[in-house]
Amino acid sequence: MDEEILSKLSSVTLTSEEDEAVELLPEDFKASKLECLLSVMGKIITQKGINLGGLKAAMEIAWGYPKGFKVMEVSGGIYQFVFGVEMDLIRVLAGSPWLFNNQLIVLHRWTKGGQPESFSYSPFWIQL
Repeated sequence: MDEEILSKLSSVTLTSEEDEAVELLPEDFKASKLECLLSVMGKIITQKGINLGGLKAAMEIAWGYPKGFKVMEVSGGIYQFVFGVEMDLIRVLAGSPWLFNNQLIVLHRWTKGGQPESFSYSPFWIQL
């Protein structure tokens, strides 16, 4: 298996455009870190596929059109919701639980080195 992968990788060649180095400046790291600090990670508890555009549109409405709002799929049904201001992020977390297409969205604030398996619980409130 390993030899097969190595042989396939050895036959890969880059174009001259792909071979050029990409320079990352300290400002790039700063911007990325700020974006992460203003992020919430979420997992939608469903067996259905998720339309990313539909998710963004629905959550934008539900969350009151937060400034600088972006949604990205990170991996395996885990999404990163990026906010432009921390106040919107705090308001969304405080308003949990949230639903998308009648499916629960489990949200956790982004943490450095956060584990994807941390989506196994969600706080609920009920009224009696």
